[in-house]
Amino acid sequence: MLGVGQLSAIELEPADFIRAAAASGLQAVSLFVNQASAQSTFPLTTSRQVSDVGATLDGEGIVVLNVECFMLTPASDIDSYRPAIEVGARLGAQNLVALLYDPDQARAVDNLTQLHNLAAEYQMGVGIEFMPFTPLWKTLPDTMKLIESLALPNLKVAIDCLHLIRSGGGVGDLAHLSQDMISHVQLCDSLNLGESVDYFHEAGVERLAPGEGAFPLVELLAALPAGVAFELEVPQPATVAAEERLVAMVTSARRVLAAAGK
Repeated sequence: MLGVGQLSAIELEPADFIRAAAASGLQAVSLFVNQASAQSTFPLTTSRQVSDVGATLDGEGIVVLNVECFMLTPASDIDSYRPAIEVGARLGAQNLVALLYDPDQARAVDNLTQLHNLAAEYQMGVGIEFMPFTPLWKTLPDTMKLIESLALPNLKVAIDCLHLIRSGGGVGDLAHLSQDMISHVQLCDSLNLGESVDYFHEAGVERLAPGEGAFPLVELLAALPAGVAFELEVPQPATVAAEERLVAMVTSARRVLAAAGK
């Protein structure tokens, strides 16, 4: 399955984003149902829009892979996420994405466990997206140790190729993973393998489509188990129309996936 995250065309409202994804030949989307922070202004699917967005999904034959973004911070109140998770469930989302931004390990683990259990009430899994700029669990091996220690049945890892490379990860980190450990893999590229001057800016607004940069994507993807869901996460400046950007991303991604035997 190949889908696309909403960050790749964040200027579009959810229904327009879904239509653009379908027109570019994709099978799935990930949607924002919760703001990443108090400063975020992402177009959300809320309880008011869920019926219309759901109808658009059905009409276009698109499924929802993930809903975002559930950031666990020192101030997180997990039950406050219930309305957003309910929206995700109504959309048929398979997973929600958790970002661990809490420097207190015990509190982060407690909140993560609560989030997992809340998601399970709605038959959804939780994918932890690790990032080198979060306080703890910055790498894939560290995140897998956390997941294995908690042994929660629907807790998985979300692998963003940018964060994997920037954290020093590579093929060797992927070879031992089974399909049921991975919620999804996000595809993108960059011109360099080392940490960029402004990594946070790059992650949020300036990535390259798969195959347009220096990441060893063919080798990385070939090392992954069969059956993994792939998602484009390629935020870029809106100098080209979102619909045109998506078509170009999909063309590049399919070339890379084919070379990797996926």
